[in-house]
Parts: sequence; structure tokens; C-alpha cells
Amino acid sequence: MSKSLHMNVIAEDEEITRAQANLHLREGCYHAQGFLYTELVPFKILIKLIGLEQA
Repeated sequence: MSKSLHMNVIAEDEEITRAQANLHLREGCYHAQGFLYTELVPFKILIKLIGLEQA
């Protein structure tokens, strides 16, 4: 349905596996998040990583 509406889809799965990621790619879902890519990042570290830390 998202393809027909010209929308991007983000696959959200806490413990996504390589097999699930490949399935998402085959189905046209090119954006995903989960432990396969990175573990949780604490908020304070995230702020530093994206450059929003205040002096």
C-alpha cells in the first residue's frame, strides 16, 4: 500500500535479524531500525552525537 501512495516505510523491530532485514529489502522497505544496526543509545550520548549538546 505504501508504494502505491509513494510513501517510505520504516521497519521497526527491536531484534531485527539479517533474514528479516533482507525480507524488508525485497519488499521495498529500505529504512529500518533495530539491534542489528545499533544498540540503544542513551539520550545524553545521542545529543552529543547529533551536535545538540549545549555548552
